[in-house]
Amino acid sequence: MSKYIFGLLLISLWTFTPVGKVNDYKKQAEDAFALKEYDKSISLFQFLADSLGQNTPDVWINWGHALLSKPDTTGLKAIYQAAANASNDTVASIAYLHLGYLEIQNAKSEEGLEGFQNSLRRDENNAEARHNLELLKRYLAAQKKDKIQPSLFALETKKQADELVKKKRYQLALETLQKAGEKDHSIKAYQDFVDRIQLVADIDKTGL
Repeated sequence: MSKYIFGLLLISLWTFTPVGKVNDYKKQAEDAFALKEYDKSISLFQFLADSLGQNTPDVWINWGHALLSKPDTTGLKAIYQAAANASNDTVASIAYLHLGYLEIQNAKSEEGLEGFQNSLRRDENNAEARHNLELLKRYLAAQKKDKIQPSLFALETKKQADELVKKKRYQLALETLQKAGEKDHSIKAYQDFVDRIQLVADIDKTGL
């Protein structure tokens, strides 16, 4: 597990507040995350925010980290946006890092670029953000706009890759497209898609 788990190093919560009920729930949430009991961790962080009034950036960002384990990331952007408003530069930088990553997953490269840049503005020593920013810049510089008509085989392969991407199996999706490209030149009709998956897969390797 990397330093951030693509930023997924939980920020210690329980030492920042008085000992008591809140600390107990925070510790339980952190422990559940460490044990990969993500559903339990999500429920506890949500309870802290919604029921115990712990609407603080550290709770929001850790809740977001737990939600990243789920295929459906609906609402995750709003959680990281809330964490990005933190006065603590380290917390805000990690939140912006994840916002950039989410934008890339949604094929919004320019917004992803902005997320990584904002991450570095808040913490210039965030190595993950710097690495991802350089990857994204190279991707944007190398983008090609081929006008090739895809074959039926290429269309079916693209559908398979789309399904793998939905399951966050980026490396397998990339390999599927690359192998198909060895057989069918028209796969190049999806070169932008291939390049984007390559980018996400490379970023994913740095943390998840």
